[in-house]
Amino acid sequence: MKMDMDRIAITGMGVISPIGNNLEDFWENLINGRCGIRTIRGFDVTGLRTQIGGEVDNFSPTDYMDLKTAKRCARFTQFALAAVDQAIRDAGVEINQQSRQNIGIYVGSSTCSLVDQEKLPKTALKAWPIFASLRDCNHSTAYNIACFYNLTGPTMTLTSACNSSSNALEIAMDQMRLSKISKAIVIGTEALSQMAYQTLALSQGMSRRNEAPEKASRPFDRERDGFVVSEGSGAIILEKLTDAAKRGVKPYAVLAGCASTNDGYSIYKCEPSGQEISRAMHQALTYAKKDKSQISYVSAHGPSMPDTDRAETLAIKRTFGLGSSELKISSIKGALGSPLGATNILQVIATSKSIAESVIPPTINLEHPDDVCDLDYVPRDAREMTINCAIINSHAYGGGNTSVVLEKI
Repeated sequence: MKMDMDRIAITGMGVISPIGNNLEDFWENLINGRCGIRTIRGFDVTGLRTQIGGEVDNFSPTDYMDLKTAKRCARFTQFALAAVDQAIRDAGVEINQQSRQNIGIYVGSSTCSLVDQEKLPKTALKAWPIFASLRDCNHSTAYNIACFYNLTGPTMTLTSACNSSSNALEIAMDQMRLSKISKAIVIGTEALSQMAYQTLALSQGMSRRNEAPEKASRPFDRERDGFVVSEGSGAIILEKLTDAAKRGVKPYAVLAGCASTNDGYSIYKCEPSGQEISRAMHQALTYAKKDKSQISYVSAHGPSMPDTDRAETLAIKRTFGLGSSELKISSIKGALGSPLGATNILQVIATSKSIAESVIPPTINLEHPDDVCDLDYVPRDAREMTINCAIINSHAYGGGNTSVVLEKI
């Protein structure tokens, strides 16, 4: 099948997150170094070694959908519908009888929704509506979006931990290249639940800085002690650059290339050399037809985990060589925490804004540089800089690595 090499543009974006429930607030808080990590309030964390996280505040699903739809949807789907509503409005996309067949929906989500399952009464085991059983499944988000907007194109759900939404983005891009669809809605979404939180807390990979939650997520900092889990959703609209031009829409950025690898090393440990993280970056650059010298900014995975931060740093050095010292690198997880399956799409949104606004968000809480992590991570304060080409990294438990290349229009 012949590939359509027309450039793919990001024309609409929407956000629900611990640092803002719309694109404007998310971006404003991000570049000003504000943190959304607090003591968990949504469920009981008594007795757990970790008691902090990034929760979405002041979210009202009925601002985006009717009450009946809100009741039918789990919290992570409510987040996604809200982010999609924002993105569609932002892009000015018209959904009609003709276009609805050519719009694909691609969702990345990691833990599905255990929130409602935890509240399931014992009496419900004898009689429980079918929609209540289906709403907690990972695939329910894509199908609910399709039903809400009467979209009849492909719907796909990817579950690959923190790579979930980047893998969804990669598939959406491939399907657009193959001319199977004309537009794509790509979503990452996650909602915290007590069961999933307890499991992660017991894994001993999370920060225990309970007394100072806003200082807990410290990417690349010598005193980091683990990641901080969070929730939220991001959605983007992809369309051909020529179609965007016909509509008179100015895109945020162009999606130039994506690539994925796996460490093949451990289900729970990061391969220390960063070899496969580097290979993902190399492949993404190759697919994007970009030379490494064209990259000026790296949106790092940077989860505030010692081994992973170091491996990613080594991967950047392996990829860019002597040029790595000139790169500007930052991780948004100091402000946001790690929203699991929504992680990468929120990085894509932040990097698209960086390209459009010529501002790099800071790596907050980076106060004590690590001996290995010795590159320019844009600590503490945002930095103004023209970005013509950027690369975005994500890494997942299980060894998955994904890199995404964005370029300026």
